[in-house]
Amino acid sequence: MKRKHAREVEELEVDLRGKEREVREVKEDLRLARSDLERERETASSLKSTLAMHSTTHLTLTTQNQLLQSQLEAHTKMIADLTLKLEEAERLVEEKDKEVREGEFVRRKLHNMVLELKGNIRVFCRVRPVLNSDGDEPAPMTFPDKRENKEIVLESSSESAMGQERREVFEPSATQADVFEEISMLAQSCTDGYNVCIFAYGQTGSGKSYTMEGGL
Repeated sequence: MKRKHAREVEELEVDLRGKEREVREVKEDLRLARSDLERERETASSLKSTLAMHSTTHLTLTTQNQLLQSQLEAHTKMIADLTLKLEEAERLVEEKDKEVREGEFVRRKLHNMVLELKGNIRVFCRVRPVLNSDGDEPAPMTFPDKRENKEIVLESSSESAMGQERREVFEPSATQADVFEEISMLAQSCTDGYNVCIFAYGQTGSGKSYTMEGGL
């Protein structure tokens, strides 16, 4: 009876030790599970923080995108307005350019008509200053037309001597500027494309070079 009882006690002790080992294993598994759970909680918290940060970033980027979109629309409208103004300005420039060309054509035509009314062939008389080689007594001549300067009178004992009327008479005191002022319209007509010829004629020593170039 004692042996049987001792064997049962021994079996119970073996079972107890097995149960204790199982308890220790379960406790270890529980500890590991709790550790994993804490780690997963930390990971979840970190993911929540990251998600919140990304949400904030997304909201900021959305706001910036809307702002940039508004600026783009404003710049697009501005470019469209400037394009219209540029086209209008180009149209006005083209119209003004056309008016200038037409005005220039009319000016040239009227300018040429004025020259034709004055005469296509005009004769001017210029008296150069007296030179030392001309002698002591200069030719006796007068210029009676002091207002329009169109007459010169050479005094002579010859019965054929008389006053001569020209388009313009330049006295010895006249300058190159005075001569150019009279023919400047011809120079303008030449630059406008019309045929113009200006030349000096007379005998040797009469002052042709002086008239064309100036200086003695």
